[in-house]
Amino acid sequence: MRPPDLQPLTTEIYQYVGGELGPLNPARVVALRNTLVNRGQAFWIRAGTVFNRYFGPFEVKLAGLSGVDFQGNLSTIEFRLRNLTAGPLTVSLRLVASEPPPAGQSAIADVPPLLIRGSFNLTNSTYGYTNLPVGSPRTWSLAAHNQPGSEVAVVLGLNRAAMPQSVGALLAGLLRFTDSLNQSQVDLPVSATVASSAGLWVGGASVSHVGHYLKSYERDAAGNLVTSTNEATYGQYVVTNVNTSLGSVARPFPLRLIVHNPDEAGGQAVLMQRVYYGFDAETNVIVANQESALNRNLLAQARRISTPLLPWTPANTAWAFDGRLGQAAQLNTIVTLAYDDQASHPFLHTYHPDHDNLDARFENELPQGSESYTVRRRITLSANPPANDFASLVAGGRTLRGDYVETITLLGLARAGNTNETRQFEVRGSFTLNRIADVPTLTTLP
Repeated sequence: MRPPDLQPLTTEIYQYVGGELGPLNPARVVALRNTLVNRGQAFWIRAGTVFNRYFGPFEVKLAGLSGVDFQGNLSTIEFRLRNLTAGPLTVSLRLVASEPPPAGQSAIADVPPLLIRGSFNLTNSTYGYTNLPVGSPRTWSLAAHNQPGSEVAVVLGLNRAAMPQSVGALLAGLLRFTDSLNQSQVDLPVSATVASSAGLWVGGASVSHVGHYLKSYERDAAGNLVTSTNEATYGQYVVTNVNTSLGSVARPFPLRLIVHNPDEAGGQAVLMQRVYYGFDAETNVIVANQESALNRNLLAQARRISTPLLPWTPANTAWAFDGRLGQAAQLNTIVTLAYDDQASHPFLHTYHPDHDNLDARFENELPQGSESYTVRRRITLSANPPANDFASLVAGGRTLRGDYVETITLLGLARAGNTNETRQFEVRGSFTLNRIADVPTLTTLP
């Protein structure tokens, strides 16, 4: 079918007949209806001064010419389908499995798990999606050329959460486009690489629930509080129950999180109070624990990220988790804040005589529990599978969401049996972490 722009014109069609190019090659096609069109053989159309890019009933407009390559870090790619004919047209897309690669080329582990973005949901402000499995077509009905609806934008996403292969594995296939006139077939290669989760992840937790510590006391028949006759607790009110259930807060409390995740052979992820991100002396991008690791001439391009969630130390202490960050991971670490840490402890006020952790003469340090407590914080990050919407599924390689749990234990004065008096609280909420750098190594200086 001749495109609308060329229909009123006298056109000349030429074909490549093989061999060297010359005055008669390409050769003009005279009997077009009797000319067999072979896939891969070049044809040209000349129509006077009209610029012509026509090659079939539809066009796939893609930013790159080499196909769709998500590599190890891309999540979405957009292309446009355009009807070039004078009538309505249906364009179909199928995902086709790749043939075995030639000798010496990378092995193909599977086809990429692809999603096509759907319509916008006004109720929850998310996009729907449809899967694109192998062999199952997805179609678009396009209006006539230059009419409303003759062109459509298609957003193709990669569900990285559904890629269980090892890091570096190659997934590949073909995107095959055909039309309802059975005139054109456009094949585009599609590929993706399973990426590592190594790098610098920054985000935050939102504490939405806090554990109670509400005591219930024993009362006598007259309704009076009962005191203890036990030697150790003599004279104290008798406690019958302590309610430590979780209750919601009036407003969620934000906590910043900084996590560096090593590569698969690099050990455990670490929780950090501050981190430096910039260029080193050789202008390589680094993630470091000290500013001195950065190029002094490029500090304007560097960034320091810090959080008041964790205690400050001169050496920039990092707290190791018991594993690596990733999809469905559950990580635990313990942050201990010494009772005499004047730099970070919230119970200590260096210049207040009642909270300086010193005796009345300001000469001797008081024991733990007198004016300040050792605080032991067990922090747990439990990553959840992505939500069932397009944006969440395709962001799995760069964004992690899950449950935040912190158990806070206060250690007080030593009691009989050489044990410390303790009290425990729990807070819960959710967290979100975004990977802002893919640097797998944390540069550590003393």
